[in-house]
Amino acid sequence: MKIKLNGNDLELTDDQAKEIAEKYGAKKEVKTVGIAIRSVWGSLLFQSSKTTLVDAIREANLSGANLREANLSGADLSEADLSEADLSGANLSGADLSGANLREANLSGADLSEADLSGANLREANLSGADLPDLYKAKFHGTGGQTKIKKSQLDDFLKKLGVVAED
Repeated sequence: MKIKLNGNDLELTDDQAKEIAEKYGAKKEVKTVGIAIRSVWGSLLFQSSKTTLVDAIREANLSGANLREANLSGADLSEADLSEADLSGANLSGADLSGANLREANLSGADLSEADLSGANLREANLSGADLPDLYKAKFHGTGGQTKIKKSQLDDFLKKLGVVAED
């Protein structure tokens, strides 16, 4: 190993360089290989050794993560664990959320237009004010009709689901 010291070239063996580094407390630089998933504010949510974003997201447990107002448009979040995550106001338009666990997630005000939610677990998720324009082939599993709405609200409810009642 060649180094310059006070303008002079010095040649050191690897053992000599290691001995000097240890003696004077030099630290070896450590590089993390993989993908870091950070919040919109820069805090580390998950560090993965995976080399592709898709693999890192599938490996990540983003349960309870604060992803409020995150731009995840077109993201592949298939099979991701986003249970109890705060996705309020997030842009999830065109995102692949197939098979994702969104149980108890806060999706209020989120843009879910053209998102693939096939097989996603949305049990107890907050979808108030969410943009869900395409519910084609959606299956709703209720708790036996315990939620009540007034007859005067029925037409608006059906319109939100894309259903128009005819006589």
